[in-house]
Amino acid sequence: MPVQDTDRALIAQEAARLMTESGFTDWAAAKHKASQRLGLSRSAVPSNAEVAEALAEQLQLYAPEETRQRLLARRELAVNIMQTLKNFHPRAVGALVSGLMTEFSPVEIQLFADPPEKVDMVLADLGWEYDDAELRLRHPDGREVVVPVCRLDAPDGSTVELQAFGADSLRWAPVSPVNGKPMQRIDLAGLKALLAAPDEAA
Repeated sequence: MPVQDTDRALIAQEAARLMTESGFTDWAAAKHKASQRLGLSRSAVPSNAEVAEALAEQLQLYAPEETRQRLLARRELAVNIMQTLKNFHPRAVGALVSGLMTEFSPVEIQLFADPPEKVDMVLADLGWEYDDAELRLRHPDGREVVVPVCRLDAPDGSTVELQAFGADSLRWAPVSPVNGKPMQRIDLAGLKALLAAPDEAA
């Protein structure tokens, strides 16, 4: 294996370790820290897809049962939230779909409303406490989209991110940071199906 390919693999493995053990949830930040720790050139930085592959390997190798139980618990949490907020046409995304659920992975749910501020109003009516944040995503046409996020602390200690989109955004999916393709979304029925068959791929 060429030296640069070896370096890419080492950085991917270290970035994955940072995501499983040190609380990193941002792909770019994990890769940057990994290259710094290893003292390797940033020209050898792996793609997010390579880090995701290393992350899947580590979760399967070192904590398969813990990962499975965590994924089931957080999918159940997401189902409950999606049922409560079903009027916003919720879609599960991120680790809920990919299965790459580390201890620090947020429970990501996209909601669709016109205007998006309706989400805040309903959460306030429900008495849910949350912090306002924002997420920068990429539209399929290449432009950046800033999405408001309501960030909640779940009883199990996990973080829930409710991403508020406009109603017409159901017609397109943001670009995945992992593979550059449209982000895979799962509706409530699909997530329930995954819970019913946990060994099936999303």
